[in-house]
Amino acid sequence: MAIQTYSNLYLSSLSENLGVMFEHAVDIGINPTIFWNIFVNSNVAKQIEKGNPKYLTCSALDYLNEIFNLEKTIPSDEDINKDKYYWAGWALAQFQHKKDIPSIR
Repeated sequence: MAIQTYSNLYLSSLSENLGVMFEHAVDIGINPTIFWNIFVNSNVAKQIEKGNPKYLTCSALDYLNEIFNLEKTIPSDEDINKDKYYWAGWALAQFQHKKDIPSIR
């Protein structure tokens, strides 16, 4: 059995935050394919892979702000539809954690 990079206690909120991050990125006009490539090569992804607690507990907008140096805009709960982009981010966190993949590229 593989040793997981971080505790299962982080998985639910990390999955939610990555899902919201992906959905919000697409909602503000970032091409999903381009965003995927930028994210998986970002310091944010590297820190999550390392199990850095600061990055495991950040909000979706904190991730976007670091990746793109954006002004923080808080979407309301009604703005998060949990569409295919949300679920792509959510699944990424689940997959990386379950497979203990050091890098998804």
